[in-house]
Amino acid sequence: MKNLTYDIPLLLCKKATQSITSEEEEILQKWVNENEENRKAYEEFMDKDFLEKELATALDIDTKAPRKAMDKRIKARGRSFLRYAAAIALLIVGGAAIWYSQYTKVTPPEISESVQLAMQQSIQSGKTDAVIEEKLEVDSEGKVMSSEQEISDESHDAGVSGQEQDYALPSHNYAQISQESLTKEQLLAAHRVTTRHDKEFWITLDDGTLVHLNYNTHLIYPEHFGRSDRNVILDGEAYFMVARDKSRPFVVHTPGGSVKVYGTEFNVNTRNNNSNGTSTSVVLVKGSIGVTPNGLEEQRMKPGQQAVFSNNAVAMSIDNVDVSPFIAWNIGTFVFENCTMEKLMSVLSKWYNYDVTFNNHKAQNIKFTGELDKYSSIEPVIEAIEQVTGLDIKLSRNTIVIN
Repeated sequence: MKNLTYDIPLLLCKKATQSITSEEEEILQKWVNENEENRKAYEEFMDKDFLEKELATALDIDTKAPRKAMDKRIKARGRSFLRYAAAIALLIVGGAAIWYSQYTKVTPPEISESVQLAMQQSIQSGKTDAVIEEKLEVDSEGKVMSSEQEISDESHDAGVSGQEQDYALPSHNYAQISQESLTKEQLLAAHRVTTRHDKEFWITLDDGTLVHLNYNTHLIYPEHFGRSDRNVILDGEAYFMVARDKSRPFVVHTPGGSVKVYGTEFNVNTRNNNSNGTSTSVVLVKGSIGVTPNGLEEQRMKPGQQAVFSNNAVAMSIDNVDVSPFIAWNIGTFVFENCTMEKLMSVLSKWYNYDVTFNNHKAQNIKFTGELDKYSSIEPVIEAIEQVTGLDIKLSRNTIVIN
């Protein structure tokens, strides 16, 4: 069947004027059923009063006057009803053009001053860096191959590091999700950006979406998004500020499932640590998203909620959470809540490239709650920790010594 996705305005006009073919009707219905946004748009478009109002607003005309005049002519000449129908069809076509231009309008996200400041501080402190691969290795089946690079992984929740491990991106992760998320042509022209254990990176995608990659993160994205969708592949942690585009859903594909965006800000971490091992965490800050773990149905989330699902997707939980820690790391702050010194130092040692020595092992279990500036030098950070915990902490060359 011929793909007429990009001719939706024409199909809508044909539907409204009852001149649509069965094949075109099938294509239109498929588009309507793709998502809730399309369904609402369809219902809106089929409302002639709505279209007339939109057209009149755009052209600054009074649609009632010509219709009254046309009604008189219809009474006088019954056959001029065809002219009336033609006028209405013209009105619908004009409304379609206006409606579709708004429907396909791309609205870049609003970047707050705090985010802009964080970006500047990150660059000034030397923390902005990444490896960008412009040509990916794709096999004959259209699956992207794994990177050979090995980096140290730090899964963390709200800025708190989890258990350290050597991390090399498993090839089955990309093989499993790349084929269903990006076409082979898109993959061949795609980019992969990778951050290191002590770096982060900000990247603006083709549609204006801004993505903040945390350390130890991989993102695959096409050079140009398609006509009907926007797909990226993520492994690691990233904060998304997505451009609004009703006609093209934005989907983040992860090893454990996908996140479908309806215009929003949210945080995704595919290496979230909990009692059941490594899982994927999705936190919605504002807007609307739908989360679909592998093998499960999509569930919609509300702002202030966190969805957690294991990578084998046997179950998913959605709970209300405080989103401030997830916003904080995006604007340059480490947030620790009831965190052991061992975990805290694991984060700082990687971020600042320092080794850690505990001369007093009991100090490893001392709890710390507070916020630390990510872009500050290490000295004031250590002083702040000393004041809160009462510990004696020294810097000896490239080692943090805790007495």
